[in-house]
Amino acid sequence: MIPADKLTPEGAMLAARELVAASHGVLVRKGDVPGMGVVRGVFDALHAAGLSVPSGAEFDRYSHALGPFVVISDGLSPAELLAVVAHECEHVRQFWEGEYAKGQTVGATLNGGAAFAWLYLVEPEARVRFEARAYRTTLEVLHMLDAPLPSIDELTDALARGYALDAAHVQFGRALLESALLSVRGGVHTTTSGVRVEAILKRHGVL
Repeated sequence: MIPADKLTPEGAMLAARELVAASHGVLVRKGDVPGMGVVRGVFDALHAAGLSVPSGAEFDRYSHALGPFVVISDGLSPAELLAVVAHECEHVRQFWEGEYAKGQTVGATLNGGAAFAWLYLVEPEARVRFEARAYRTTLEVLHMLDAPLPSIDELTDALARGYALDAAHVQFGRALLESALLSVRGGVHTTTSGVRVEAILKRHGVL
């Protein structure tokens, strides 16, 4: 059981594994994935060419969701680990279920499965909307753990540097994240993965 008085690294990993299992995903450490050196080199080349993607060194610090696989980087604090895994589990949920399927006001339904992968890769607006939801999950987990929340400028900078977006799509993402940040600061937790983290931590006596 996770200790009630403190979220330890072991407790955070236990909670993370529970969350990934509830999301029908598979947890993988980034250092265990073969071929990461090649991928790092590709990011270095794209970054050097002027594309708004992370450098190879920055890529090493990123975690990812690849379909149902949650690939996490090393060296994360317990709060960071849970926030990052929750973010990626929200992408896993998007992979299985799609996004905005209930008539949300920010655009048309985005499908899951292969359509999710295709839209994420080729359609910047879809990519922004997928990421805005996942970043909201990050904010929710940090908030429930009483960890500092990033500013809207920090969130916008993450979008601008990490997702190959033009200025218009970055500003669209900023608007979505401003709304999410305001809501989360008010204690509203609504994403699937955020709600699951809250339930797991309450069950183990952390919250």
